[in-house]
Amino acid sequence: MTQLAELAGLDVSTVSRALRGDARRVSAATIVRVQQLALSVGFLPDANAASLRSRRSHVIGMLVPDLTDVVLANLFEAVSTAANAEGYLAIVASTRVAPRRRRAAVHNFLSRRVDGVIVADATLQDAAPEGLAESGTPFVMALRSGGSHPSVVVDDVVGGRLAADHLLGGGHRSLCVVGGPRNVSTVRGRVRGFVEACRGGGVTVGATAVRYGVFGAEGGYRSMRQLLEDGQRPSAVFAVNDYNAIGAARALREYGAVVGRDVALVGYNDISIGRFLETPLTTIRVDHGALAREVVQLLLRCVNGEDAVSVQIQPELVVRASSEVDGSRTGSADQPAPAPAARRAKIPSNS
Repeated sequence: MTQLAELAGLDVSTVSRALRGDARRVSAATIVRVQQLALSVGFLPDANAASLRSRRSHVIGMLVPDLTDVVLANLFEAVSTAANAEGYLAIVASTRVAPRRRRAAVHNFLSRRVDGVIVADATLQDAAPEGLAESGTPFVMALRSGGSHPSVVVDDVVGGRLAADHLLGGGHRSLCVVGGPRNVSTVRGRVRGFVEACRGGGVTVGATAVRYGVFGAEGGYRSMRQLLEDGQRPSAVFAVNDYNAIGAARALREYGAVVGRDVALVGYNDISIGRFLETPLTTIRVDHGALAREVVQLLLRCVNGEDAVSVQIQPELVVRASSEVDGSRTGSADQPAPAPAARRAKIPSNS
């Protein structure tokens, strides 16, 4: 490294920071120049030796429930980018919210001496992963909250209220909710915000109009189908996840109701595919890039022993064609929208 510093005409400490990608203390141009020079002379820093000296691995771990989920995959991509800008490597483990997989992931992180962990798979019953708090390794919650641990979350109550205000403003009075897992804080917040806003607007969304299930298109399909089979005939539906909304739209169509024509539909998260659907999806947008940057900064403050204050990201409503239905013409709370005369397709028993 001394030779590299001489070649670059810089102090050894500056070269060290540039090789780590420390953008806070070294300019971007210097980082690029030093790293390119290091490559040209075949210099590779020994990360293990560096971690022994500094007692830092410059690696952070992230726990997610499912990496096939587009929202979580995009969030990790954004976390990785934000971590790299601070000279850190981010690694991820998918837990499927299974205790055994979660314990194994935490053990692997700790055995690699990660400097901190981002927990994005928390449930209300089990916020802190077993063994993590006991190890003394700093960790923060992302997306989901639990206990008094530092967190960066979306104000999901506000998100639910935005969806309700939009549908109530469209004249809708017969409303249903397609939920996700009941034990997840994001679901609780979105449903609570929606139901409270409806109540404030003079509309009651009772327990029979809210169906909890699992995240994903199939989960949304099953929940919506159950609501319809139980006799619910909504003029508008709020789904707590865009993929749940996509599944709900299929179930509605199989009952003869077309989203954007017969029933209004609002999702949550604003995944990219939503605007390319045959009927583009109205949704609650979350800036996951901003959330990722905040959570990395919060974790690094914890790693450095600084005060850590939880952060809330504010969502926003994005209106598209799926909710362009006049609720005053499709029914009300006193006079629900009539059931379709016949289903257009037989509902498969195994899907």
